[in-house]
Amino acid sequence: MVNQYIGGNKCNLFKFIQNIYDSDIIFPEKERRTNECFLRGTFVFEDNESKMFKMLYNCQNTQSFWKNTHSEVKKKIIVDASLRLKGTIKLQEVDEKWDDQKNKKGFLEKLYQYEVLIDPPFEYSCNKECRVGSPSTDCPETLKDPKGVALLYHFRIKAIDGKQYAYTFLKLEGHYSLSIGHTVAAFDRYILKKNAKPANLPSRREDCGEKCEFKGKRICNNDNCSEYSEYNDYHIIQFKKVAPDMVHSIDKSIDIYSKNVRTGDELFVPQDITNALLISTDPKLLD
Repeated sequence: MVNQYIGGNKCNLFKFIQNIYDSDIIFPEKERRTNECFLRGTFVFEDNESKMFKMLYNCQNTQSFWKNTHSEVKKKIIVDASLRLKGTIKLQEVDEKWDDQKNKKGFLEKLYQYEVLIDPPFEYSCNKECRVGSPSTDCPETLKDPKGVALLYHFRIKAIDGKQYAYTFLKLEGHYSLSIGHTVAAFDRYILKKNAKPANLPSRREDCGEKCEFKGKRICNNDNCSEYSEYNDYHIIQFKKVAPDMVHSIDKSIDIYSKNVRTGDELFVPQDITNALLISTDPKLLD
């Protein structure tokens, strides 16, 4: 179960996901949530001290060898290293290593990916203001989209102006990557080209697929893409309104990420907003 204690430390995964979708931090303005929230898609959190990643890692996890589409980020020369963890953080028995091995082209050789169990599965469309439809106990099948696994990895880029920046990738999945369910879903999407989104719910993807959203220094090439603008990201606009003292640092985070890291229309969360989510989940997470 997600709420079990692992290594003497309570796992905060489910509460953290709830805060993403049901607080005003990422998806503000309740009347807009049913149109702009998404579950099928990708978050990338600025996580410079690795606190979010380590919190999620300390849940029940397994290493994943499945290559997800955002692995294209490795083809960016600025990506410097991936964090590998083994052991139990709370008991300080963890083997922590930044692996910066590069291939012949100078790109990062490997991303260390992990999968964390979400039990019970998180359902997008069947609860609270952010999600539409009736309560989860009486949710129409066409709206159900249960997510039982969180895929994550943590990487850093080369220092910019003397500062090190690091990011945690988070994507909710229906199944472990090495499972029959995941294989079937992947076959349906990439081979049969089926639209896997239930009831046409919104999606933010880390790959372009048939349609990309933003231009920039990324793998995708599509003349129909638009330039990235923060006005596409309601969480940033809203947070800057309520935290004017953080506007400068948020703008800098967005500029660095958009110019150096972005690969598609994934939802980027600057460090100040990551901190707000962690505090909302458990104030001790920033200690």
